[in-house]
Amino acid sequence: MEGWDARHDGEKIDLAFIIDCTGSMGSYIKQVQKHVHYIAETISRTAFNVRLALIEYRDHPPQDKSFVTRVNDFTGNVGEMKKWVDGMSAGGGGDWPEAVADGLYEASRLSYRKQATKMCVLIADAPPHGLDQNGDGFPNGCPKGHDPLTVCHTLAEKGITLYCIGCEPSVHAFRDFLMALGAITGGQYVPLRQAKTLTKVITNAALEEVSLEKLMGAASDLLYLTLLKNKEEGKTITVDELADVLHKHLTLTNCQCQQVRINEKALPPLTNDGKTYSAMKQMSMARKLYKERKGGRSSSHSHSDVQELVVLMGRISVSREQSRKLTTKYIARNKVPVTHCEKTNQVVVGVVPSTL
Repeated sequence: MEGWDARHDGEKIDLAFIIDCTGSMGSYIKQVQKHVHYIAETISRTAFNVRLALIEYRDHPPQDKSFVTRVNDFTGNVGEMKKWVDGMSAGGGGDWPEAVADGLYEASRLSYRKQATKMCVLIADAPPHGLDQNGDGFPNGCPKGHDPLTVCHTLAEKGITLYCIGCEPSVHAFRDFLMALGAITGGQYVPLRQAKTLTKVITNAALEEVSLEKLMGAASDLLYLTLLKNKEEGKTITVDELADVLHKHLTLTNCQCQQVRINEKALPPLTNDGKTYSAMKQMSMARKLYKERKGGRSSSHSHSDVQELVVLMGRISVSREQSRKLTTKYIARNKVPVTHCEKTNQVVVGVVPSTL
């Protein structure tokens, strides 16, 4: 079977926006409407062939009777995307949770190009149905049966990376869950406290993703050989240990890539609860952990009116967290079997695939 990275074209990117269009999201929608041309043009400087897609979501009736999702598949025409974006408006919503699962599901069905860098950006300030059952009109989850965890594992297998932009402080209670959705795909959670920084977050995250995808070839070779060696020696290895092996190799070989920083800090790494959520396959499992944790934590990420400085660092050494992302992508795309150890909260790699 031909390797994933052998099919990758670093000059193509398919970028899909998944946007909560309920009443509280007005300021964020305005930012996308105002700057969609800038987003496309900035990304085009690195990935010359950019296609954009838009998925709007609200909620299921009777919580919201306008629409559940509205889908516009990929286009290379920025003017057409601008028309779609200008048609967005914030309204409705009903209960606190929204149709997040439906938005993600629709994203998994878009017409991505096989060789392109595939990326989705979820912009949300409310959880999916079925996580926090209090005040949830659909406490058992999406009425159409879409499960956000299951969908994200599907995205990962298809080589689609998800970045979850959480509009803070609204998302604090389920922040770890959003982190997990991104982590499943080798993506990232990005905290957003001010709507005006949304444009830079999106463009810089996309450029970092293109930069990382260009390293998948070198990463895949090393990870394959490492897993093969462990199999021959009858050894097991955790995903974290595998990521450490990759990070050491990329550092020694002076591999570099771009990296998003907010206020001179790297984006937040995956938390322990985020790691636990990311190993789950269904919302019923996540709901149990969420219920155990709810109300038991204090926020160290409170809302602030301090100016947020979002920058994209140039060619710098690959970070430990970026190595973890590359490792996660390799495992998902090659369907390497893994097992979650509840006692240690570690994901243990099973056997290496016979071919890449």
